[in-house]
Amino acid sequence: MKHSPRLLIVDDDAGIRETLRDILQEKGFAAVAVSSGREAIRLCNENSFSVVLVDIKLDDMSGPDIVKSISTLSPETEYIYITGHASLDTAIEAIKQEQIISYEVKPLDPDRLISILEQVMKRKEAESQLRKAHEKLALKVRERTRELGEAIREKDAAKLALDAIFFSIPDGILTVDPEMRVLQKNKVLISGHSIETGRVLDPGKNQYHGEFYNVLRHTLKTKKPVRELRVELKRSEGGKQVLILNTAPLLNSHNSFIGALLIIRDISELAALEEKLLERERFRNIVGKSRKMQEVYDLTTRLADVDTTILITGESGTGKELIVETLHHLSPRSLAPLVRVNCSALHENLLESELFGHIQGSFTGAIRDREGRIEMAESGILFLDEIGEISSRIQLQLLRFLESREYERVGESQTKKANVQVVTATNLDLADRVRTGQFREDLYYRLKVMVINLPPLRERSEDIPLLTNHFISMFNSMYKKTINGAATEVLKLFMEYTWPGNVRELKHVVEHACIICPGDLVEPVHLPGDFFVQHADATPEKISRVTREDILAMLDKTDWNMAKTARRFGMSRATLYNKLKQHEIKRP
Repeated sequence: MKHSPRLLIVDDDAGIRETLRDILQEKGFAAVAVSSGREAIRLCNENSFSVVLVDIKLDDMSGPDIVKSISTLSPETEYIYITGHASLDTAIEAIKQEQIISYEVKPLDPDRLISILEQVMKRKEAESQLRKAHEKLALKVRERTRELGEAIREKDAAKLALDAIFFSIPDGILTVDPEMRVLQKNKVLISGHSIETGRVLDPGKNQYHGEFYNVLRHTLKTKKPVRELRVELKRSEGGKQVLILNTAPLLNSHNSFIGALLIIRDISELAALEEKLLERERFRNIVGKSRKMQEVYDLTTRLADVDTTILITGESGTGKELIVETLHHLSPRSLAPLVRVNCSALHENLLESELFGHIQGSFTGAIRDREGRIEMAESGILFLDEIGEISSRIQLQLLRFLESREYERVGESQTKKANVQVVTATNLDLADRVRTGQFREDLYYRLKVMVINLPPLRERSEDIPLLTNHFISMFNSMYKKTINGAATEVLKLFMEYTWPGNVRELKHVVEHACIICPGDLVEPVHLPGDFFVQHADATPEKISRVTREDILAMLDKTDWNMAKTARRFGMSRATLYNKLKQHEIKRP
């Protein structure tokens, strides 16, 4: 273990608490134990903990309430629930929360806990290495760009500057004149793409020539650089190559424009590592083949390269956060952070501090300086979810920031500047809130420069079977199941349902079914009971189409449970008994 995490144990049973602390300390973990939720929150306000092991039921607070409070103080902390009273409801609720990494029942198995914590450390170490690699790469790019600019300004001729760089830089370098004729190139990377000096770069020759031509043409036309453009190209032998392209105007000793310079960096290995670290979250990929979703994909792809404010609208559960993640992945800012803020979850003063940061002593509880989410997102994307919920004061501060990209930390008069792209999301009708005076009109128009509207699931019902299979595959892996799909009756129910909770609701229904399903096919009997309550509005016409064979099949599936059978058909038990009498059906 390269370094030990700080662990916090919260349990009102002194024997369990102290024994567990001693075992973990013997294994090299920096473990601290407390007996109450309030004491745990106090410690987390003063210290940072990697993992908190929390009893679900304490004298002063519940485990979920403790998790909620600590998550506000330390969003990176993860949790292990421990309980002496296991139940399916609490287990399912724990599974739904991403920050809950395990659910353990007393008496605890120390070896299992240590194994879980060691896995957490391995993952955190990999994530740390990736962040360091990103930071190192960004620093390297800035340093080399600075060196290149200094060399060009200091040398009497661009050729001398390029010759010096060619022998010292490991990246591909290409220079062209205003007619796109190749002046110079080095043998790194470019040598494999048939680029010849003295010849005009041909964009139709292959995909590499096309990408190089496009960025160079932009600089030749605008005399402005292109920074950190990420492109993904298919290799002829299979797989993909990920490149970072940077361009700069090429000047001579008299500061006259004579062409353009292209620097090509291959980050394929780093991108592969990044994908491996993100494999656990692949279920967040957007799924859907409907026409409306294809329009969303096209617009998202086009906006990924545009550094402007974007507003994502749609009902709750439609996948707005997935769109933000896709924008970030495709954006030139993908190597910088994507920082999320849920505006509806924070009080006005806390939201102000979270966004802009604060200095020590600026308010009660501000025991040290703290950077805000804007500063954390430097060079990346700041995602403000539920933007329609913010107060009028925060609206004014946000408007000022969007206009000038300047802000002050709480309690500080020094103005800071930020290079971030702002993406917002809401499930509210902002135009209506403007009309009712709940949202500033000037901020509304500043946010809706570009709008991505996500359709509700009921308007893209053709995606329901695809989403159902996607979630079944995901939960097969999660719960070690071998379910092949959903029965026709299930898909029919899904297609007829209006899904007020959209994709999120479908995911939770399928998760419930996968947990319950013992075989290889999800049947109606495996669906949550309240799902059928919502289908209880079956019309008389639908009820009249229920045949004797339908009733016998459903009775067999429910083991002749009349209440369940009636719910499956969306009818009352009285109606079901009348059907039984009509078809002369008796229990064998």
